[in-house]
Amino acid sequence: ASTRAPLRRLLAALPLAVSGALPTPTHLRSPLRLRSLFAAARLKAGFRASRALATAAGAQESKFKISLVPCLSDNYAYLLHNPSTGLTCVVDPSESQPVIEAVKKNGYRTLDYVLNTHHHYDHVGGNMELKALYDCKIVGPMEDKDRIPGIDIALKDGDVWEIEEDQPIQVFHTPGHTTGHCAFYFPNQDAVFTGDT
Repeated sequence: ASTRAPLRRLLAALPLAVSGALPTPTHLRSPLRLRSLFAAARLKAGFRASRALATAAGAQESKFKISLVPCLSDNYAYLLHNPSTGLTCVVDPSESQPVIEAVKKNGYRTLDYVLNTHHHYDHVGGNMELKALYDCKIVGPMEDKDRIPGIDIALKDGDVWEIEEDQPIQVFHTPGHTTGHCAFYFPNQDAVFTGDT
């Protein structure tokens, strides 16, 4: 119980509440749940700080076009395209065919990256076919590197990776749904891809 007190104080001091209200002590019994809540609070607090830094630094505000791609019977992948540079990536493709069709339908030249938030089949099922067809790089959380098919780039909590110049992605370890789960935050896009956590 004494190890939870500092985290409770930190959560209480944050300007943003987690899911609208700070957790009660009964919700803090699970260390994994506490880590997930802490990561979510840190992610929310990071939005403001990252946005302020990007604005202060005069970061290029090139916006990605973000499209939903229906997959399986009740899932979605997210197709991101930068019209200024032509860069295209997909987040959590559970199957390849709908993504391939969306790339063609939109007239994109290729698929550069696949971003996976975690290893479950309904988030990585399309990885290998997309990699074979487009020779794209697969990016995912370090904690899941041995369980994500075809992973090329493993990122850990706190990493800031530039998918292209002036387009950083911040990585947040968000366990809860799985132990290796992560969220990808695009500060210049005002977008975060949280997978299932």
